[in-house]
Amino acid sequence: MILQLFGIYAKSDMDAYTAYLGDDQSKAYDMTIKYKNASLAQAGSWDIYASYRYLGQFATISPTYHISGRDTKGLEIGADYVPDKNILTMLEYYKGKRLSADYGHNPTDYNGIYSRIEFFF
Repeated sequence: MILQLFGIYAKSDMDAYTAYLGDDQSKAYDMTIKYKNASLAQAGSWDIYASYRYLGQFATISPTYHISGRDTKGLEIGADYVPDKNILTMLEYYKGKRLSADYGHNPTDYNGIYSRIEFFF
């Protein structure tokens, strides 16, 4: 069994210089737990993961996550599957909230589904 834990944290002091009154936008963090590891060399390999992300817009410039973006917090679950050698499929679901929803006119819920197929040569 392969179990991996990942985490990141970022902090800024931008909240102190603005009149922003919503959730704390000066911090960002990610906590991820992943089971197994999909290998491009092995057809039928797969992995699954779950992440909690809090991405304040003053602490992140351009997050590279597929669904979750700046100004959101929430839970993401996903899976990777290798149907054949050098082909990777991916499916992700994110359920969260906009951090600025209580300050601006943004809708509170922030949800998304992302899928992708990659071919490696």
